[in-house]
Amino acid sequence: MNIPLKRYSHVPVHEQICQYFIDRISSNMLKEGEQLPSVRKLAKELGVALVTVQKAYQQLQQKGYVESFQGKGIFVRQRASSASTSLDTKWQMLVPDYVPRAQSLAISQPLRNIRYNLATACFHGELFHD
Repeated sequence: MNIPLKRYSHVPVHEQICQYFIDRISSNMLKEGEQLPSVRKLAKELGVALVTVQKAYQQLQQKGYVESFQGKGIFVRQRASSASTSLDTKWQMLVPDYVPRAQSLAISQPLRNIRYNLATACFHGELFHD
């Protein structure tokens, strides 16, 4: 898992990890029921102490984003309703997710090669100022 950490930031590393997962869960990149990496695995991948990942996972659990099952792991928690989730999601939090989501789509052809014929296009009148 590639989590961009700023080790010399004023924001503690465990909070950066927590925010990373909150952003992914809020933007639906991590879906309900999906398992998060184990504490040991994530700590090893990120090169941080076990305690750091444990703190991040504890924060996620306290905020209601994940639930832990002894011996099974940590899973994205089911949200009460999708309507309340969409109201809680701020678009600014989704912006950092745009690039990873776009890359995950694995578009084979560059979009800049697409051409549009506007010869017969109609424009809405409100687009033009008086």
